[in-house]
Amino acid sequence: MRKEIRNPVDRGHAWVNLGYAGFVGTVSAMNEKQIAICEMGGRGEGQSDGKPMAQLLREMMENAGPIERPVEILRRG
Repeated sequence: MRKEIRNPVDRGHAWVNLGYAGFVGTVSAMNEKQIAICEMGGRGEGQSDGKPMAQLLREMMENAGPIERPVEILRRG
């Protein structure tokens, strides 16, 4: 069952996660700065040298304001 989970934070930006209760990262979300993200497909199991994609997307929602910031987070990931 999918849930809408609002994430007010003490630091960073508030964001809405469309996912599953108990899931720490995110696959679909939008923050208060109107940055929206959705992971589609995947199929990259075992091909990442950095953070898991769900964690990168969460970091983007919490910290991204202008569009350049989420791109920087993904490249660094």
